[in-house]
Amino acid sequence: DLTGSFTGTWGSPAASAWHGTFTGTPNRTVTTSSNTGINTLDFSGLTLGILPTNTFVALGDLDAGSASGELISFRAWDALGLITTAWLEEPSYQVGVGTQVAEMLPDYQWDPGTSTYTFDGNGETWLGNPSTGVYMLTNQQILTMEINDQTSYAGFGIYAPRSQSPQVPEPATFLLFCTGLIGLARYKKNRLLNQS
Repeated sequence: DLTGSFTGTWGSPAASAWHGTFTGTPNRTVTTSSNTGINTLDFSGLTLGILPTNTFVALGDLDAGSASGELISFRAWDALGLITTAWLEEPSYQVGVGTQVAEMLPDYQWDPGTSTYTFDGNGETWLGNPSTGVYMLTNQQILTMEINDQTSYAGFGIYAPRSQSPQVPEPATFLLFCTGLIGLARYKKNRLLNQS
């Protein structure tokens, strides 16, 4: 999703309310050392015409182990316009070196003035490059979402719950996401070493 529009599709084993398609329209600056910019997701093609509540939002590689701390922010809209109340629950799951250690959680805040969530890896106190990842649940229906990658390596993903257990993420999916983050961290480390 670096430069071109794309379509995602959900079907079984996702719960039926999540079935259908969603589109992404990235507007990114892509260079040899940086991929930054805004990606807009449109969920009107899903069964209910919106992204249902209790969707898992995964944020990854939120640490200060790269050339600078990872920084990502996002906003969301419903059918009435910009959502002006906090639409994410507290982090549900966490991965990375030192998992479940309080200081591993990235600094994040909800700004009611701009209706923006910001996640900032600069506050990470754990040593090294732990590629911290967290899962959060949405608590409101969302029509469109805007993800602003302000640094190169912060990861973002959305996951539909499984139909058998809507409150629990699919372990294999989360493991795949985390494995991808580890691979990205290794790539990032090697690239930084090659540049120095």
